[in-house]
Amino acid sequence: MANLHPSRSIRLVAAIATLLASAAVAAGDDPRPAPPTFAEDVAAIVFDNCTSCHRPGEGTPFSLMSYRDVKKRGALIRDVAKSGYMPPWPPAKGWGHFQDERRLTEEQVALIDRWVESGMAEGPAEKTPPTPRFREGGWALGEPDLVVTLPEAFDVPADGPDVYRMFVLPLEQSEDRWVTAVEIRPTARAVVHHALYFLDSTGSARKLDEADPGLGFGRMGFPRTGSLGGWAVGATPRHLPQGLAFPLAKGSDLVVQMHFHPSGKPEREQTSLGLYFAKEPPKKKLMGVQAPMAFGIATELGGRGIEPGDKAFTIRGEWQAPFDVDVVAVGGHAHYLCKTMKAVAELPDGGERKLFAIEDWDFNWQGRYNYAEPVRLPKGTVVRTTLVYDNSKDNPRNPSNPPVHVRWGEASTDEMGAVTLVFVAVDEADAAGYRAPTLFGGGRPGGNPLRDMDPERMATIFHVLDADRDGKLQRDEVPERLRPFMGLLDADRDGALKLDEFLKARGGGGIREGLRRLLPPGDAPSGSAPAATDPTIKDLSGRGWRPLRPAEGTKANVLFFVAPDCPVANQYAPEIGRIARDYAGRPVSFLLVHVDPDVSSARAAGHAREHAIDLPILLDGDHVLVGRTGATTTPEAAVIAADGAIAYRGRIDDRFGKLGRQRPEPGRRDLRGAIDAVLEGRPVAEPRVEAIGCPIVDLKR
Repeated sequence: MANLHPSRSIRLVAAIATLLASAAVAAGDDPRPAPPTFAEDVAAIVFDNCTSCHRPGEGTPFSLMSYRDVKKRGALIRDVAKSGYMPPWPPAKGWGHFQDERRLTEEQVALIDRWVESGMAEGPAEKTPPTPRFREGGWALGEPDLVVTLPEAFDVPADGPDVYRMFVLPLEQSEDRWVTAVEIRPTARAVVHHALYFLDSTGSARKLDEADPGLGFGRMGFPRTGSLGGWAVGATPRHLPQGLAFPLAKGSDLVVQMHFHPSGKPEREQTSLGLYFAKEPPKKKLMGVQAPMAFGIATELGGRGIEPGDKAFTIRGEWQAPFDVDVVAVGGHAHYLCKTMKAVAELPDGGERKLFAIEDWDFNWQGRYNYAEPVRLPKGTVVRTTLVYDNSKDNPRNPSNPPVHVRWGEASTDEMGAVTLVFVAVDEADAAGYRAPTLFGGGRPGGNPLRDMDPERMATIFHVLDADRDGKLQRDEVPERLRPFMGLLDADRDGALKLDEFLKARGGGGIREGLRRLLPPGDAPSGSAPAATDPTIKDLSGRGWRPLRPAEGTKANVLFFVAPDCPVANQYAPEIGRIARDYAGRPVSFLLVHVDPDVSSARAAGHAREHAIDLPILLDGDHVLVGRTGATTTPEAAVIAADGAIAYRGRIDDRFGKLGRQRPEPGRRDLRGAIDAVLEGRPVAEPRVEAIGCPIVDLKR
């Protein structure tokens, strides 16, 4: 056989390898995975984890019911899935297994990412799983035994900080009941974020309601004599497991604390709640405990508090199981500064069990989580809890800028914190003799964590409250809601409480009711020259505009890029309107630019009316302005200088640090600063600032 030249030999080997590879592909042995498709891969993930909320009538800004729906938001879905922001499921992986978990696996997140990167193919339509079906109208759990409704609608403003409001709903029950479930039906779902259900058998909440001129009242200043759980966005209505039920004493009022999240337009909310009663008393008593107790008032949080700049302020609590227990649910509560919380069970045999953790606490996503199966804790198990707070300027949720000193308190700008365990006794005989604090009143006024508190812990609370360390509690050292009860213990009538007087709270009497009130339950380059031809675009009224070239005598055009189903853009609608009004009469023009190609003139006009935005509206479905300015996100603003240069592009302000991290009030107003600089002839200090919101990339024809 003739010898082959080396180069020919190499070519021959390569050719043979190519032929073998082709044969393998033809035989179906290609090791490379086929690009994922919506029908065969992505649809099931979305339908199982997203569609229950993202569908008509549920208050979410857009639906995810079809291939078109999902493709249109593919990049956004990918981003929020990778960050863990959506689906909303705060409990950390590996820290308990719960009912209705909406956490995506790492494989599911990676699959969505590959689908987006590969072009978001639909795949064979016949392989798309059926669109989920949901009960239309009516009650998900069937007809309730009792329905109560707010007496009138509550007005939720278009913007501003989140609103927390208590509403009293008389239940008019002449006998004790047991409640297995509560189902909520808001009328303006877009603004109702979560609700907590409390009971008051003392009438105190009614008095607070009467004293407040508006509908409901604002502060949690009543004794909670029981709880019926709560609800948050995305929660599935369920009856309590294992035949359990909440006690409801006759004559009790239902007090609902509702969290409203302004949506960018005014809303009116008149919630109805359906209660489901057990036909007979439950066989097991439902009990609950907090660690640390009283939401941390006896920790350093109630003492020295959190200094400005402290990034890792920590409080701890513990609870020892008095007998064998089954933990059926867990939850946590804190305010804006909390970063993380966790609960670990140290078992009598030296083992350890992770019960619960939230690694990125968000005040807006509070909830109680039912374990998929009860967690058995033997007698003597010690549950230790740890909560960490960040009071630095780097915390995007910090409500104070610059940070301020924060101590324990009920206002949302104060702090508190605890992990709550809900449990039953394995042997019900143990529950009958259980005298320690519990969060559920057993059908009667009770659940007072101070009733059986040892004197040492009572003394701890006293010293925490005694800010000036003079051995007395002066009126201004006592929490506001307790002050009316000071006279009940002030035996020597000197206007202050000494330790021995304070300890009388353990003995009973009216002060106990007062102390109980302490306890709440839960890029185009900068300066680039304009293109040879700047587009002229007509607004909805027919007037022609040159958005990229300000008119004679105008120093700047400001373009607001928006989409009607982007929740972040809608939240900024009031601020967009304010900016336009604040600069009225100055040489600057403002234009609202819709980037979604599916948005018609009628819908864009309706959106502006709903959100009270009185600006010229341009439709940029072909993304001419998007491409020329380099806009990538809604909402995003571009400031075009008189010479056509893009002087600024980016966020409106720093209200959003990232998706899911929102300050109550902005600390930097970037757009206003940029407009001022252009009008005054100065360079913009920071001409490019990343905007947070919904990606424009998927909004294509």
